[in-house]
Formats: sequence, C-alpha cells, structure tokens
Amino acid sequence: MRVIWFMLAAAVGTVFLVLALFAPSATVAIPIFLAIAFLVGLSLGLGHSRVGLASGLALSAAPGLLTAVKIFWDLSRDPTSHNLWPFALFGAAGLGLIPAAGLLAGYIVRKLISVPPGAAWIAAYLAVVLAILSPLLSRALAVSGESDATSTLKRLWQAETTYAAADPKHRFTCEGPLLRGFEHELWFAWTQLGLTAKDHMGHGRYWFTIHCGALSRGDRFYIVADPYPTGGDRYCIDESGMIHSNPAMNGVDCGS
Repeated sequence: MRVIWFMLAAAVGTVFLVLALFAPSATVAIPIFLAIAFLVGLSLGLGHSRVGLASGLALSAAPGLLTAVKIFWDLSRDPTSHNLWPFALFGAAGLGLIPAAGLLAGYIVRKLISVPPGAAWIAAYLAVVLAILSPLLSRALAVSGESDATSTLKRLWQAETTYAAADPKHRFTCEGPLLRGFEHELWFAWTQLGLTAKDHMGHGRYWFTIHCGALSRGDRFYIVADPYPTGGDRYCIDESGMIHSNPAMNGVDCGS
C-alpha cells in the first residue's frame, strides 16, 4: 500500500512538472509545482525503499527527458523551431533538481536520525493536498499579478500626466527614470538596437515598456505590460488613461 501511495505522489508531481514545462498559462504557478515536486521527492526519500528511490530518480529525470523528446519531435517537423534548444534543455534539467533535492534531503534525514514511520506519509499527503489546491492557488496568484499590473499602469499614466503638466511644451517622456515615483526602479534601454532611452522595467511578473511612437514628438504615448515568462493577458494604457487587454499569445497589438 505504501508503494502505491508513493507512486501516486510521484505521478502527481510528474503531471504538474509537465504542466509547468508545456502549458503557457500554468507558468504563473511554477513555484507551486516546484513545491509539490520537492514534497514528492522528500516523501520518496523518507520512505527509504528501493521502489521509492527509483521513482524519485525517475521524477527528477522526467523534465529533462520529456523536454528532450519534445525538442526532437519539433525539430523533426521544423528544423528552425528550437534555435536555442540547449538553454531549454538545461532549464528543464534544472527543474529536475528540485525533486532530486527533496529526495536527497529525505534520504539523508532518514540515514542520520530516527524519523517517525508516518513522516513519509505526511510529505506525500501535503503534496497531494497542494496539488488539489493548485488550480485555486494558481488563479489567486494570476489575479494578484494582473491587479498589480493594472495598478502599476495607472501609476505610470499618472506619472506621465504629471510630467507633461510640468513640461514647458506639455510633452510626455519615454525615459522611465524621469517619472515621479519610478526614479529608483531598474530601467533598461534597448542598447543592442542602438537605443539609449531607458523605457522598460520589470515589476512583479510583468515587463512594462513605454512607447512614444516613431513619429511622436512627445504628444502621445502608450505603455504595455507584458507577462513573463509566458501566459496571461497583456495590458496597455495610453494618454487617455484607458486600460486595454488581450491574450499575450495571440500576436495582436494591445488595444487593437
């Protein structure tokens, strides 16, 4: 019976690691998935059985192997689909270190001290409960991130409005550090494109970019909030103060 529960916990961890790797909308919940994976590895390590240890090693290797299979399949259909495949492979293998760390921790603890027989069950139950609650937790994280993004856009719009009111020519700016309240944020410029304006910054799980337009002389602007790494909605605001949104993955300009 113990082996069945351990295998069930390993299966739950594998499912959610696969979701973290291949479902763009699930990336907001990667910390939850990794916590599940660690608990599963911990449970298998505390169990100290050969089957449990083998399952833990399989779980640790699963992200790298599944990613390798997906890359091979995609390349067989389109040789240009994975130009940066080594980074994807190393990243997936890195995810496998999380359950491996739990497995090693459980194994070492079981070796060094006397742990209650039910310790492995506790970790397994926690992993299953967290897996069951993960859709609710993921949604809560997504809603929190979206609310923070729209709030930041409103503050940026207010800062742009304040800047234009104080400017002699009543023009907006694409220089983020000039905006009141955002002077100390870490702003970046597209130096690889030869541009010097520090117009984008990271905040929470969103990147905010100020656009002034190729023909604009500072009389117009719009700010885009893009989710990263992927998944979720893209938000934007212009000088009117109206916030628009659309799915970030559909390739449509925000607000269009």
